[in-house]
Amino acid sequence: MILAQLSDPHIVAAGKLFRCPMQGTAPDAERARVEFDTAPYLARAVASLNALVPRPDVTVVTGDLVDHGEPNEYEQLRHLLAPLSMPVFVIPGNHDAREPLREAFRDTGYLPAEGYLQFAIEDYPVRLVALDTLVSGEHGGMLCAERLGWLDTALAAQLDRPTVILMHHPPFATGITYMDNFGLDNAAGLAEIVARHPQVERILCGHLHRTIDRRFAGTVAGTAPSTAHQIRLNLVADARISFIFEPPGYQLHLWQQDSGLVTHTAVLDEWPGPAPSSPVCNVGNVVIPAAGHTVPRFPLWWRQTHDLSAMRVPHQRKIPRSSARRLRDCRAAGAAGRRAVPGSLPAAVHALC
Repeated sequence: MILAQLSDPHIVAAGKLFRCPMQGTAPDAERARVEFDTAPYLARAVASLNALVPRPDVTVVTGDLVDHGEPNEYEQLRHLLAPLSMPVFVIPGNHDAREPLREAFRDTGYLPAEGYLQFAIEDYPVRLVALDTLVSGEHGGMLCAERLGWLDTALAAQLDRPTVILMHHPPFATGITYMDNFGLDNAAGLAEIVARHPQVERILCGHLHRTIDRRFAGTVAGTAPSTAHQIRLNLVADARISFIFEPPGYQLHLWQQDSGLVTHTAVLDEWPGPAPSSPVCNVGNVVIPAAGHTVPRFPLWWRQTHDLSAMRVPHQRKIPRSSARRLRDCRAAGAAGRRAVPGSLPAAVHALC
């Protein structure tokens, strides 16, 4: 059995843009907010799963399905997930809203008609048990006595079947303190239950927009990358949250009776080999060559899913004349290459070029 995991797509309504904070690596780096469309990223992830050989048996999406919990966002989400050629199951994250989510997926039959969005799927060699960690209006999550009681009963019902638990908030601190401040309340209660149930092969989580793993209560708990933007890896205490356009990805969890559950993390599409040697200005995934050099080839996933002309950074500063002249040279060089440098670039590129 192959279980695919997508996470944190943060879909917005059709025609809208997602807004996220970007920051350089320096503590005093200027803060900017980039706006972009998350839909093409999820569409690309869906296409990547459909193209896999062998194809996954089932896909789960571990929360933050949409960004504001609005019905039109869930409508867009259903549209984007529809091409999946295998069954898909979703759970809520802190950006979701229970009732709009329940209504949007009512026809699927696996979500309960009322109460917490918790369920068990029995149709596969590995049992899927989904938890609802959402606290309405809060970024952090929790597992109250009612939710944990449901889990204990669900696990006790199938003691001999290998089981995967799905939940949005990971039950451990990661060292990314901003996210840890909005972590899971009552992880100890979860640990007490999981420790009594050795059939739990793994706990699959989202929330962190990164791949992070830790031993937990006799099993392994881990987070999956986002299908769009990732959280910058910053282990400085009390650092501000910042996103980065590292390659989006997904996870594949392979179950074999004789070897158990093995997890693979993949990025979307292939990446090119080394670019031709040339002086460049590199900001995130935006590569600007010095005058007289061509633009290195953008990765396939980037060219197919990312339109830089649709990205906007508010309040761009006026740049020095020398920088403007160099940027024009860059654009001219790009026009002769495989991909022209877009005319609307983030302010950080302006400042460094």
